[in-house]
Amino acid sequence: MTTPNPSSAGDFQLPTGLLAIIGDTREPDPFECLLDRPGQAAKTLFASIAELRPHALLHLGDIALFGAKARFWRGWRCFDREAQPVQDAGIPIYPILGNHEYRGPGGRLLREYFRRFPHLGGLRWYSIRSGAWLFLCLDSNFGALGQTASAAQREWLATILRAAEADDSVTQVVPLIHHPPYTNVSPRYFVFESKSVQREFVPLVLGSTKTNLVLSGHVHSLEWLHVHERSFVVAGGGGSPRFRLRPRATARREDLLLWTEAFRPFHYLTLDTEVSKVGDSMSIQILDRTQAIKSMPVPHAD
Repeated sequence: MTTPNPSSAGDFQLPTGLLAIIGDTREPDPFECLLDRPGQAAKTLFASIAELRPHALLHLGDIALFGAKARFWRGWRCFDREAQPVQDAGIPIYPILGNHEYRGPGGRLLREYFRRFPHLGGLRWYSIRSGAWLFLCLDSNFGALGQTASAAQREWLATILRAAEADDSVTQVVPLIHHPPYTNVSPRYFVFESKSVQREFVPLVLGSTKTNLVLSGHVHSLEWLHVHERSFVVAGGGGSPRFRLRPRATARREDLLLWTEAFRPFHYLTLDTEVSKVGDSMSIQILDRTQAIKSMPVPHAD
C-alpha cells in the first residue's frame, strides 16, 4: 500500500482560490427509486461545477454504484457519463473512498477507482494543501482497510495534525470523512452515526485547534451540525436518492440549517481558500425546484 506524506506541505498542492465539494453522486440502486427520484440532479450539478471552473473538485465518496466493476450493476457508468464536463474543463478531481467504491468481488483492490484517478498514485488517504488550508482526505471504511492499514492511517492522521499545529502557515485543517460521525438522519434507512469514526478520528480532530470544519457524505442530505464547538457538515446530496432527517423536535444534534421540507435540496459546496474563516469562505450551491442552481450563505453558530 502506498504511503502518504505526513508533512503539512500536503501530498498535493493546489492554487489558492475556489474549490468545489460534492458527495454521493452515484446512481441509485433499483429499490432506492421508491424513496426518491433524483432525475438528472448529478448531471446538473457536475455541469454547474464545470461552468464554475474551480481549481479542483473534492468528492466525498460513493462515486460508483458497484465499485468493483466498470459496468456491472451500472458500476461507474453514471460518473463516467455525468462527470465528463468536469474532466473536459480540466478540473482535477480528488476523491475520498465511500463504501460503494469497495462494493463487489475484488472491490478491496480498487482497480476501477485508481483507473479513474491515477493522479492519486494509489493513495487511499492523503492530504491537499491550498494556500493556508490543509485538507485531510481519509478512508473511513475500516473493515475493508483491515487493522494494520487502519492503524497506519490513524498514526498518519495524528502526525500530520501535529505538524499542522506547529506550522504557522496553516490556518485551517479540514478532514474529509465519508461516514459522518454525527447526523440526524432518520433511522428508517438503517444508516447511523459512525461509532468507528467517533472512536478513530474524532478524538484526534478535537485535539487540533485549527480544525473547525469536518466534511462528510454517506447520508444523502445536507446538515450543518454544531458539535464540540465545530462544524460537522454532511454534504451527501450530490445526486443519489435523498434521505429524510429526523424532525427537529427529535433531532439528536444541533443543526444550524432551518429547512423544514422532508427532503433537503441536491447541492454542492464551494470554498475559497483565499479567505481564512470557515463561515466567510464557503457557500452552498443548491438545485432548486426549477432545476436552477442558486447560491446561499452557510450558517454561523451564535
